[in-house]
Amino acid sequence: MALRLNFAENHENHTMHFWKNVIFMDETMLRLHPDDSRKRVRRQKGTRLEPQNVVPSYKYGGKGVMYWGSMSWEGLGLLIEINDPLRGVGYAQLLAQNMPQVLQCMEVRSPYVVDDKCSVHKTNDVNKAKQELGVRDLEFPTYSPDLNIIESLWAKWKDQIRGRAPRTLEDLKRMALEEWANISLDYIRNLYRSIPNRIEAVTGSRGSHTKY
Repeated sequence: MALRLNFAENHENHTMHFWKNVIFMDETMLRLHPDDSRKRVRRQKGTRLEPQNVVPSYKYGGKGVMYWGSMSWEGLGLLIEINDPLRGVGYAQLLAQNMPQVLQCMEVRSPYVVDDKCSVHKTNDVNKAKQELGVRDLEFPTYSPDLNIIESLWAKWKDQIRGRAPRTLEDLKRMALEEWANISLDYIRNLYRSIPNRIEAVTGSRGSHTKY
């Protein structure tokens, strides 16, 4: 909570000009079985953000496909299927191979990048790859999906795929690419416009959970 509050206070005065130069990127597992869908529960009024009523997020295996994706104010970047266990060297290679095209398409100058604090993202190989690409880390606090707008993107993308009821991994992969292409620029820019409100909410909650 202290780290979240500190981040919010340090960035609460940034304008959209700043956030337009931030690229959000992350990996996610897309699954065939229903556990990948959102969960809806009943809670007493006014208690939705209490710690005991917030479901934690975990990365774990299962039948599905792992993807890496990115987003900027100018739109979505590449959606890359990851077939092998992701380690530091592999992640550095992924960035080196795909980020030049992402940066060219997104037209971002002196970009910051946001990924989570997974150990894979913080190795010397990865840091070197980012330096060579000319991108800088914007250090986000851990356990903060409410601040990381790509989490909202993943949720919408998965909901759209889940609504089409894929039956096989081949269906899943095809729909993943189709629905990625269907995400509108208006939706992406609305997520960016929500960042100042998200930061204000974290400040108001003193670093605790927010509605985002």
